[in-house]
Amino acid sequence: MLFDTSAWIRFYRKPTADWKAIDYQTKDFIKDWLSKGKRVFTTPHIIQEVLQGFPNEKDFIREKEFFSYYELYELSDQRAAAWEAAQIYRKCTKAGYRINKPFDILIALTALKYDLPILHRDRDFELIARIYPLSIVNALP
Repeated sequence: MLFDTSAWIRFYRKPTADWKAIDYQTKDFIKDWLSKGKRVFTTPHIIQEVLQGFPNEKDFIREKEFFSYYELYELSDQRAAAWEAAQIYRKCTKAGYRINKPFDILIALTALKYDLPILHRDRDFELIARIYPLSIVNALP
């Protein structure tokens, strides 16, 4: 399972008053997944986004260690990836869907290339999935 940064944020953060049921379910889904020792996939973009959110050095080092055990999927040809990501953006925009975060397009492209299911809490992936066969996982029971 590929957990997008938006899902990891729910996992790491303490719940707040504005959390919805799906936020709790996302957190519980990841907890359960990890406790069962199931395969976790990641990308360089997810690693960067998640790790840059840890202001405490001790937490950063601990989580960096965890991320080193997850299966890393990369887009080997960066030039081709840039072209393909631009095409995804253009196609979504032409269909009337505005994608707000460039990293989300690269994460989605990686998921598409390797046929990885993705758990997220981010509108961009829902929009991309309207145009491309992105395998979205629902955290709801």
